[in-house]
Amino acid sequence: MPSLSRTDPPLVRFVSQLWESGRVEVPELTGNGSSPLGVEELNAAEEVLHRYEAGFREQLPGDPPEWNSSAALWGLEMLYQASSFLLHRDASVEVLRNSLSRPCPEKPSAGVCYSVDLSFRFLPDLQRMVTEIARNDPLCDILETWGMEWPLSSVGGPIRRSIVALGDPAQEPPVRNTTELPPSNERRGEIVWDLSGFWEHETLRRVYLDRILIAKDLSRLNDPRVALAAREALGNYPSLATEVAWKIESDGKEAGKHPTESSSISTDATVANRGNNRDDASLQELIVILNRTWLRKYK
Repeated sequence: MPSLSRTDPPLVRFVSQLWESGRVEVPELTGNGSSPLGVEELNAAEEVLHRYEAGFREQLPGDPPEWNSSAALWGLEMLYQASSFLLHRDASVEVLRNSLSRPCPEKPSAGVCYSVDLSFRFLPDLQRMVTEIARNDPLCDILETWGMEWPLSSVGGPIRRSIVALGDPAQEPPVRNTTELPPSNERRGEIVWDLSGFWEHETLRRVYLDRILIAKDLSRLNDPRVALAAREALGNYPSLATEVAWKIESDGKEAGKHPTESSSISTDATVANRGNNRDDASLQELIVILNRTWLRKYK
């Protein structure tokens, strides 16, 4: 992995710290909708990120998408600036929104989603930190919008906006832990995640399902394709992910049937070890079972 020097530009150090330890140093930044970073710093950071991507790619199952340079750099810049606004609290709302309003230069596709995810896979962690500090911070709205736009990366992140359009619209919605189901009378407006950018790519489908099972993100099971894929992956071992299994069973009973849309997805949970469950015996057993299932079905 690239060696880190105190003389490296801040963004380069951010990339290395993010991938090596997760403990990052971020200077105070300002912006007006354009990047506050110099071209040389951006190019150097992109080169370092691409080196980490090469190692990450080797750990993924199947054939990962191609690297998209502009999408990867955009994701890195946005995460970097959002992290700065989390740590440095003096920026005005106008400055914050202008700095983080620049859209991704590429439309979602397998390669774009994969490249953005190199940085945005840390988005749920950043969301939790911002929500814990100040749930009404405008940064929460921006991060939540990113999470909706990039569902591959936001699995397990807190849902602060109301899952349903019920009751008084002026009432502030509670923070929703995605591992908790809303009451049954509040499910008509459940979030619909747009998976069109990556669902047809086998590797990214498997990464997505891995993350759902590990994070127990029940909001993702509203999609019949995902619910069926999770059911197939768990097979005869629902006790290894009881919340997920219960959600699938519960929704199937309410609908009078289980999801029937066909899917060839399986999973390799080794690609989603971002949470704190790495040493959990049940999770390790689940990984073995899922890997065996994939080998049996696709060898």
